[in-house]
Amino acid sequence: MKFAIPFVPTSDGSRSDALRSGFASGSHDWSLPGETLDLQALFARVVRAYSTGTLEDVRDIVAPPLLRRLAGEVADRKRHRHVLSSRLVEVTSAEIIDREDRLLGGWVDIRFVSRMVVALQAADGTVLAGDPVQARLLSEVWTLQRSTVGGTSRWAVSAMVEDE
Repeated sequence: MKFAIPFVPTSDGSRSDALRSGFASGSHDWSLPGETLDLQALFARVVRAYSTGTLEDVRDIVAPPLLRRLAGEVADRKRHRHVLSSRLVEVTSAEIIDREDRLLGGWVDIRFVSRMVVALQAADGTVLAGDPVQARLLSEVWTLQRSTVGGTSRWAVSAMVEDE
C-alpha cells in the first residue's frame, strides 16, 4: 500500500501546503516533476535497513554522508553487542514543511509521524532504551535532496532529525 498525505485544512479553508505542493487528494504517490515516490515504502525501507544493519540495501536512496553516519551508528551498536529492534506499526502522517526548487537540484523537508515499537537491548536482553512491546509515536524530519549526478536526476535522503 502506498501512502497518501491526509487532507489538512488550513485556517482559511484551503488545502495545506503539503497538498498544494505535490500531494493530490486521493493520490497514493508523491509526485515531483518527472518522478513519483512512494513515501511509505521509502520510510519503511530506510528504517528496516538501519534496524537490521543492512545499509547496503539503501545505498540507492540514502546520500553518502548520511549513509556513513548511519553505518557508524550500526558499527557502534555491533561493537557494544547491542541489538536494535524496530517494527513500524503505521505512518500516521507526512507533511512537507520546507522546500527549495532549483533547476539542477533542490530539496524538500518532510515531517514523518509514525507509530513504532523500538527498543535498544544489550546482548543479555536488558532493555537499554525504548520498549520492545509498546508502540510509541515518533516524529522525524527527513530531508530529501535531488541530485543530478551523471545527467540523471534522483532523490535521496540526505538528513534525518528527530523532531521534538
